[in-house]
Amino acid sequence: MNADFVTRTGLTTTGLSITRPDGVPILRDATIEVGPSEVVLLVGPSGCGKSTLLMLLGGLLETGAGGWEVSGHLTCGGRDIDLATDHDGVGGVVFQSHALFDELDAQANLRIAQDHAPDGSPNLIADILPMLADIDPRNAVSACKIGRAHV
Repeated sequence: MNADFVTRTGLTTTGLSITRPDGVPILRDATIEVGPSEVVLLVGPSGCGKSTLLMLLGGLLETGAGGWEVSGHLTCGGRDIDLATDHDGVGGVVFQSHALFDELDAQANLRIAQDHAPDGSPNLIADILPMLADIDPRNAVSACKIGRAHV
C-alpha cells in the first residue's frame, strides 16, 4: 500500500496496543483516526511512542518473538489489517534527522512544508502554531525545548 493511497483514503486504528520488548506498555487500546489528506502532529515526551507508532505504520517495527508486541486493527481503504499478525506498512517514514532544518526556526520549517503541500495548505501554519505554544516559533529548531519533534 503506498502513501498516496493513504492520502486519498485516510486510516483508522482501533484497539491499538504496543508493548516494548522489555514488557513496558507504550500504547493501550488506542483509537487513532486520520482523515484523507489530513495533517497530523504527534507531540509528546521522549519515550511515549511517537516514533514507535510511525515505525509500525511504516512496516518497520520488529514484532514477534523477543520483539515488540502489537495488537489491534488498522483500517485503510476498506482493508482491515490485524496488526498482531500483518506487518504490511501503509505509509512511509521520514526520519527526524532529515525532516527539519536545524538552522531555521519552527515557522520557517513549517513554511517549507506549506510550500510543498499538494494544495498549498493555506491554513497549515495558522493551524499548527497554537500546538507549538510552548516554544518561540522564531527560535532555531535546535534551540527549541522539543528539539526534533515529528513535524
